Amino acid sequence: MITRRRIVLVIMLMTMYQAVFAVLIYVQTGPPYHSKSKKRIIYLLCSLTAPSFICFFIVVVATSFLVINLKQTMKNRSKISSSTSDKGMSKERKVVRPVIFICAIFIVCFFPNVSKLLATIVYPKFTLLDPYLGWLSNIFYTITPVFQSISSSTNIFVYYHMSTKFKETFRAAFCKEDVKS
Repeated sequence: MITRRRIVLVIMLMTMYQAVFAVLIYVQTGPPYHSKSKKRIIYLLCSLTAPSFICFFIVVVATSFLVINLKQTMKNRSKISSSTSDKGMSKERKVVRPVIFICAIFIVCFFPNVSKLLATIVYPKFTLLDPYLGWLSNIFYTITPVFQSISSSTNIFVYYHMSTKFKETFRAAFCKEDVKS
């Protein structure tokens, strides 16, 4: 299902999608660029908000299916197999656990961003300048990049902690020990 050709095609489509809206924002709306015309708001919504929502919900749905499928597979295997296949189920758990953990980190860390975007769509005055909700908006705008940074930087530690093979490869590549003569 996932081939090199399809990945290249998807990356090219995403790049073209963003380029089209970047051009539309500056060409069609025209100066002044700080104005809040309807077209500009729609273009920003399509170029920034829509991809964030799509990625977030794809990860949520895929993780849910992964967990449900894993539980069903393990239940079916335990019914059919004997006690000797516990090693196979243990191996399967070791493979899936980091993936689920990283997806959970992504979901938790990107939830403030998705909440902020939803709040802005539902209540367009949800900005820093709003006299009533400006403080809440300020909190969201402050913590969102922090949570996104945490999500981006924790993957290597999760894999290092949960995967023996990754740990060995990482140590071989970056932790070269001095050779005694």
